[in-house]
Amino acid sequence: MVRWTKWIVPGLLVIALLSFLAIRFETAEIQADLAAKAEGALSGERISWASVAMDGRDATLSGSAPNESSRARARQLLLQTYDIRVVSDGSDLIALQDPYTLTAKKLDDKLTVDGFAPDEETRSAILANARDTFPSFEIIDDQSLARGAPDGFSEMSAFGLQKLTGLISGEVTLSGTNLAISGIAQDLESYADIISLANSKNTSGVEVTQLDITPPPISPYEWALQLDEQTIIARGFVASESQREALTERLNSMFPQFAVIEEMQLASNAPSGFQERLDFATVQLGHLRAGTVGFEDDMISISGQAQNLQAFDELRKSLNELPNGVSLHSQEISPPVVQPYIWSGTIAGDGVAVSGFVPTGQTIQSFTDALTELRPSLKFTAQTRLALGNPEAFPDAMSYAARRLSELESGSVSFEGNAVFVAGVARSSESYLTAVSPEASTPPEPYTLATNDV
Repeated sequence: MVRWTKWIVPGLLVIALLSFLAIRFETAEIQADLAAKAEGALSGERISWASVAMDGRDATLSGSAPNESSRARARQLLLQTYDIRVVSDGSDLIALQDPYTLTAKKLDDKLTVDGFAPDEETRSAILANARDTFPSFEIIDDQSLARGAPDGFSEMSAFGLQKLTGLISGEVTLSGTNLAISGIAQDLESYADIISLANSKNTSGVEVTQLDITPPPISPYEWALQLDEQTIIARGFVASESQREALTERLNSMFPQFAVIEEMQLASNAPSGFQERLDFATVQLGHLRAGTVGFEDDMISISGQAQNLQAFDELRKSLNELPNGVSLHSQEISPPVVQPYIWSGTIAGDGVAVSGFVPTGQTIQSFTDALTELRPSLKFTAQTRLALGNPEAFPDAMSYAARRLSELESGSVSFEGNAVFVAGVARSSESYLTAVSPEASTPPEPYTLATNDV
């Protein structure tokens, strides 16, 4: 009997252990199978936040759900999984955010997306949209999951990302349904597009409530004022809206008789001292009867006709007193029209004095050359001024004046409009006869000899 017990008891222990291990392995296999079925059901509906732990046929749900409906759906899927008996819910909800924000920042070749997304699917969609919109950029994802996203969050975030394409650098921030945009515009068209969004609401549901947009940098930086008989046109670039308004107001004040047409655009990268240049150009425009004053970067160009003799002098003086850093590119300033158009040449001994108006500097040179050819020893002094309004054939009149003066020992030849006045003492009897002869004394048309007192 003792011997039988010695062999039977160990055998029973071995059988019990083997049975326990078989049951244990079968239970683990069943749990693994049930866990795989449960996870398959969850992934089939893209519920990626949820995890399942099995204890026999009992399941425990864990993780942070984006909302209550997703949480309830996860429980339902587990309960519907074949052979799962009980579902314990150990899950919770992700944090609630208010305000609900999302920021995308563009700098150099990087785009950083920061803020919140309601679920992994929306988060991935935002990143995919960012990659499509900026294919050459490095996309940095700093998003976190949170509840509280407004309806249409994906569409509103896509709208904000699209507006970043119009900026060299900058950021868009979505707070609830409000969108703030800041940065440097890519070009004039993008600047106009973004500025037009002020206090607007689009089809995505987002309302643009804040804009801080720097105008695009422009090169060359051009600006000009053009004056004609009835209008002043201001065109080109200015640095700010306040600068544009102030300049328009000043033009209306300085030139009340003209219609001011404002065609200026905002652009950054204005040259240093740009306001001083605007002020200088506006003053010069006041000296013109018609014409243009303009800048291209640091170069100024002035063209047109002076208002009067004083204005002509001021314009010529200003060319030597340009604003700091400015160089003269070109100037085509015509002298003013004067009436009556007077000119006088006086001879006494070997000296000749010339005064009055001439249309060009070359006119005086031609006169002195002609008279020097007839009287080589003469010395000249000139006090003439440039002016328009001269009668036709003025060069021929100068040749006539040179010939008549060469006949005189002393005296003068002068013009007032088309009238010619000659007076003086002839150099010789021969000169006298020439001076009084009708053929020699008759001036070129349209001039007429008013006096010939020789």
